[in-house]
Amino acid sequence: MLFNSLAFLVFFICVVALNYLVPHRYRWLILLLASVVFYLWSVPMYAGILALNILLDYICGMCMEAHTGRYRKFWLALSLGFNGGTLVFFKCYNLSVVHLNQLFFHGCDTHSYFFTQVLLPLGLSFHTLQAMSYAIEVYRGNQKAERHLGIYALYVMFFPKLAMGPIERPMNLLPQLRQRHDFCFDDVLLGLKLMAWGLFKKVVIADRLALTVNRVYESPQNYNGTVLWVAVVFYAFQIYCDFSGYTDIAIGAARVLGIRLSPNFDQPFKSRSVSEFWRRWHISFSSWLRDYLFVPLSLRLRNQGRVGIAMAVIITFCVSGLWHGPLGTFLVWGLLHGLVIVAEFLTQDHRAVWFRNVPARMMDSLGRLYTFVFLCLTWVLFRATDLGSAWYIFSHLFHGWGRLVAPLYLRAMMHNVGYENWIYGVYNLVVGFLLITLVLYKQSRLPGKSVSGYEEVSREHWFKFYLALVLIMIAGVYEVPEFIYLNF
Repeated sequence: MLFNSLAFLVFFICVVALNYLVPHRYRWLILLLASVVFYLWSVPMYAGILALNILLDYICGMCMEAHTGRYRKFWLALSLGFNGGTLVFFKCYNLSVVHLNQLFFHGCDTHSYFFTQVLLPLGLSFHTLQAMSYAIEVYRGNQKAERHLGIYALYVMFFPKLAMGPIERPMNLLPQLRQRHDFCFDDVLLGLKLMAWGLFKKVVIADRLALTVNRVYESPQNYNGTVLWVAVVFYAFQIYCDFSGYTDIAIGAARVLGIRLSPNFDQPFKSRSVSEFWRRWHISFSSWLRDYLFVPLSLRLRNQGRVGIAMAVIITFCVSGLWHGPLGTFLVWGLLHGLVIVAEFLTQDHRAVWFRNVPARMMDSLGRLYTFVFLCLTWVLFRATDLGSAWYIFSHLFHGWGRLVAPLYLRAMMHNVGYENWIYGVYNLVVGFLLITLVLYKQSRLPGKSVSGYEEVSREHWFKFYLALVLIMIAGVYEVPEFIYLNF
């Protein structure tokens, strides 16, 4: 069930109504049943695997709390091993199927033979990490084991964040699932407005940019120069608006129900370095990697000094790349980010000396430009179907500039990419203008502020939200319904 579908609208209205109509002691059950329906709507065949994961983690949590020493470590290893093994199996299985069929059946149709592909369970990458964080925090003694199986199941399956996060920590979400949340008009209003803003970013900006991006990336060999640059830059905004749009809808939907999810984005395109970008982009995931992978690794390698820290950074980002998929493109993407962050870390003292006479504003602008260009280029690896296609795009970005006679935007959007109706050009010009305000707009920070603190900001943006609703209706694209991160 996609957030940008009519089915979700009807589903959400029913859930909100039932949640506030039933007594408080039954609301966890309403939300759990709603989450089960949300999950079964997509891939019902894996419900048993998810139920087994939840039951095992629930038992492991209580056993860890009841034991010490090696028995405590055993239950932690069992929980992490089962969750991690499930994630690795589904991530790697389809890739293995392709190679097995090529080996035994000479590359014929995989669905015609014994080795068949499977669908990725909904939200597997996200709820697995959330379950693992619960096990680790219980092991460390930072979180009491949850005794109520239904509450723990709701912690894992809470439908607004089930498919694509944010990846919640037990200390934030579990207490809220037990608290009483009465109907609050301000919470509902703010949540609905955030949902509208997220839907606007998805169907008006991300999906409209996808019309260009998909056409170019499906056959990059047909393009070069300016058109490739347009597709590369458009994809940066597409993936940002697509993913942050989902996050806005998720945070807004939870806020309507009285629950505050963690922020996941903080104006990432204003970052002045790649290191800063990862403190602003997919915050719940990057902080998960920091706390549960990078910090333990750096402590183990602390005797190596800066080399140990560099190794921990590179390993962490390689894992980040493989988390998105067991492909060479994702591994290279993660490796490049790791190497650049290491370079920023090792040269920070020297850069302070080299650029000490450069005005601060100029340094900020140059830093943002360098970061944005790096992100756009590395996201080619994220979007390209394979390393060969990515290499073609990299090697042809500066080809064909001699034909730049017409304005770049009109040439790329109206001619090279095949739009036939001038109204699409008008829509894209509007979208381009709104992207400027989008980058400057402080979004997805609702949970960190009080309701009263956002009332003033909300009043100042009433016109923007009315405009967003209008554009959703007249300029939204509904032929590209799936969110990008559902594939991860």
